[in-house]
Amino acid sequence: METETVELALLPAREIDTAETAAVVNAAFARYPIYHGTRTSPEGLLAESPAGAEFLQIRRDGRLVATAMLCPATALEVDEDPFEPEQLPGSLYFGLAAVAPDAMGGGYGRRLLAETERIARERGYTRVVLSTVREFGLVEYYGPLGYEVVREVTYPAGHFDIDGEHHHCGMVKAL
Repeated sequence: METETVELALLPAREIDTAETAAVVNAAFARYPIYHGTRTSPEGLLAESPAGAEFLQIRRDGRLVATAMLCPATALEVDEDPFEPEQLPGSLYFGLAAVAPDAMGGGYGRRLLAETERIARERGYTRVVLSTVREFGLVEYYGPLGYEVVREVTYPAGHFDIDGEHHHCGMVKAL
């Protein structure tokens, strides 16, 4: 029986393989039947990454299977995010999170979150914040892991390339 090699790395945004990372993010988003579009591109990943952003990535046998961007939440553009500005100081943002479809159910998403929370504590953050679209079913995923919806913004069909009205949820976990 072969043993899998699983590696976890935290890399500055400018050091990731943007094509490989965008492919994993796009494959994960393509699973949502209400989403029509390409979530990102190699260039888009870097454009969405504020100064100081890092990517937490998990590789299984050398292949990228999970990824998430981490950055100080105060570096986010808050005009369209479902957070109140006062919720961002002291928070580490977890975003652009994705697990390759063939690796879903393998605990990689939970491992990304656990490592993000460890990093946040180590760096003196008091919260981890993330956002998700309620209709993707991820509020129910993050909730049992200690994340609470703190704000929900309703958008019309077409926003975020999503069919139908949808709800962008800001979620917070106090550490």
